Amino acid sequence: LEAACFFVCIMALAIIFIHVHMSLIKSNAYCFFFQFKSASEGLSILLQVGWTLAIAEDVCQFEHRDLHWSNILVAQHSQDDMVYTFSSTGDKYKMASFGVKAHIIDFTLSRLNKGLLH
Repeated sequence: LEAACFFVCIMALAIIFIHVHMSLIKSNAYCFFFQFKSASEGLSILLQVGWTLAIAEDVCQFEHRDLHWSNILVAQHSQDDMVYTFSSTGDKYKMASFGVKAHIIDFTLSRLNKGLLH
């Protein structure tokens, strides 16, 4: 029974992952296919990914372990600024988005320490 429950949970997670992944792909482009209009857009994507990973590491010791160009999706974005907040210190960092937003995908090899979540 325990093995059956585990299998059902894995299948449910796979279905959710596929649905989310396909939804993101429809409205985004893989980073290496995205046509950047300026160096500022590329720098913004780099900083967004960096800040996101830094905060995830700060909050729950997150490690992606398979981050490469095809695991970053890029979309046009109307919000001018993005705010990143470190929960451990409360420090907030604001940066210009330059009209693009990064989405990190494929967490198959990732790890986190859920014991740190409150």
